[in-house]
Amino acid sequence: MRPVIESIQNNSNQSFKLSIYDKGAPPCDADYWHIHPEYEIVYIHNGSGPRHVGSHVSNYSDGELLLLGPNLPHLPLGNQLYPDNFEVVVQFSEVFFWDKVAAFPECKSLIELKNRCLQGLAFGAATRQKVSSYIRPAANATELEKLLWLLRLLHDLAHANDATSLQAYPVHTEQKQADYDRLKIILSQIVNNYSQEISLDQLAADVGLTKNSLCRFFKKLTGQSILEYLTTYRLEIAKQLLVRQELSIAEVVYQSGFNDPSFFYKKFRAFTGLSPKAFQQNGKASMC
Repeated sequence: MRPVIESIQNNSNQSFKLSIYDKGAPPCDADYWHIHPEYEIVYIHNGSGPRHVGSHVSNYSDGELLLLGPNLPHLPLGNQLYPDNFEVVVQFSEVFFWDKVAAFPECKSLIELKNRCLQGLAFGAATRQKVSSYIRPAANATELEKLLWLLRLLHDLAHANDATSLQAYPVHTEQKQADYDRLKIILSQIVNNYSQEISLDQLAADVGLTKNSLCRFFKKLTGQSILEYLTTYRLEIAKQLLVRQELSIAEVVYQSGFNDPSFFYKKFRAFTGLSPKAFQQNGKASMC
């Protein structure tokens, strides 16, 4: 499946598009693998889950703050399972930078940020905490106030020292497009079947590769083996089940796709620093 091109429309009196998705609100329109020529900032308050941006595949936790360059295929990141969860998405065009922002010499650092984000940038906890105090513009903010808000946000991102490149690549050639098609199929199979045993032989057949070629392909594009990614994805699911569902730990083990409780306990402690029981107790206490 090719990434779908999302059409982003601004109001005539705006230089950018601002969308806010609260818990319980309808999800964003583009709830599929998609691309667009605009730059995009994504801020998620209080959530965790998989992060799929171009060739980059990983997981985020305790919220997210991304700056994506144009034409980077990505899946939506919003996670509405957590209390007081919300997502802020800002999208703006190349024209916004070159015809507007670049006209001011004071904005040199923002132009440098633009060039750095072409492969995607993820920001750490310090920057997420810094912007959290103002990330939601006032409901009655004027259009000019929203523009100043965006410039402040871009300024803080430009001067952040905890930005990490996702090293995702944009779509340019048919060869790369074919890679995206294969990666999409693999990820969809994992997301839809994580609670069951996943056959590498069948997965390889689904994308027209041998088992060994499949493993090399996935490692090359994501930096992780399929087993590493699948285990991490299952652990993220287990974290959510432990806190959000009234399930025993034994039920969580099997519903998240682990058949061996001892293996689950070992991996969960290494992943979170806590035993499943302690994680469950801490998580439920924080919801009270």
